Amino acid sequence: MTQSRSDFQWRWAHCTDDLQVQVGPGMLHTIVINQMGEGMTIQIWDGVWGGAVIGVVTTDFDQPRSLVYDLEFNDGLYIIAQYCDLTITYI
Repeated sequence: MTQSRSDFQWRWAHCTDDLQVQVGPGMLHTIVINQMGEGMTIQIWDGVWGGAVIGVVTTDFDQPRSLVYDLEFNDGLYIIAQYCDLTITYI
């Protein structure tokens, strides 16, 4: 049985603009989409004000959804999204 982590930080954001979650190396655990309109897009970047693309999520749903990444980033964690409500867990 794997041991669960309890040291993740979290950040809630009602996105109306770009969001610099963390500067420097770390690990993205999850992005929880609490509320988002149909056809909206979330861009996830390894960097500060942009950088290397980690992923792009386009929605066709309106209910909450958890996206598990469990991947390391090097330069920072940067999110580009508008008109959505997110909770991001990371270390």
